[in-house]
Amino acid sequence: MNHKRLFLSVIVLGVFVTSLDLNAQDGRLNDFELWAKLAAEGDIGQRIKLGLEEQIRFDENSSEVKNYFTELALNYRLSDNFALLGRARFLTRNDNSGGDQGKKNYFRYQLGFRLKHQTGQFRFNHRFLYQRRDRFNLTPEEGDIIVKYARYRFKTEYKIKKWKYDPIFTAEYFLALDNDIEELPNAFRLGIGTERKYEGFGTLGLFYRYEWTTNFIYPEGNFILALAYTYTF
Repeated sequence: MNHKRLFLSVIVLGVFVTSLDLNAQDGRLNDFELWAKLAAEGDIGQRIKLGLEEQIRFDENSSEVKNYFTELALNYRLSDNFALLGRARFLTRNDNSGGDQGKKNYFRYQLGFRLKHQTGQFRFNHRFLYQRRDRFNLTPEEGDIIVKYARYRFKTEYKIKKWKYDPIFTAEYFLALDNDIEELPNAFRLGIGTERKYEGFGTLGLFYRYEWTTNFIYPEGNFILALAYTYTF
């Protein structure tokens, strides 16, 4: 089969499968979100990679700002296939529902590791993270809610000869840990997309994702279109 047709067929299949899942879930509140990312990353020596990222996300069918944030990332490579990960995010959330609305500032950090390997034309990537988030300048006695998750993401990329838009598939599970609030949902996120690197310019990425909660009294699902640009130095 022609590689271009194969890639387009996989995209159509992914949209179809997530649409079936959406239709099968009665009572799910769904939204369409738009994410835009601008990032820069580079190697410091042979083992360390630093990254800086700015991102803005829109919800309410992409008509309202959901949040925006700055994130610092550090990867320490122990080998070609294994790396330790650390991230710090400074986030502003636009809360437009409930009784306590307005912009709220949060700090989130992640610690974990990444394992990657390849088989033939497939590239595999496994990422494990511990995540903790709470609000700035607010104590638990004043209403701060600490949110903790364990996250696992599986990512695979299929390398197609003489084709610059290799398909990328992702599946991620969010497991709520011992949190200060009850009924914090677990969640799944599935994605399909592609990236292309331009010499001297950077890497452009386009992804389509669908995420949904699994154990929440008010089930939610989000369609996500994500655009990304990364400059490598």
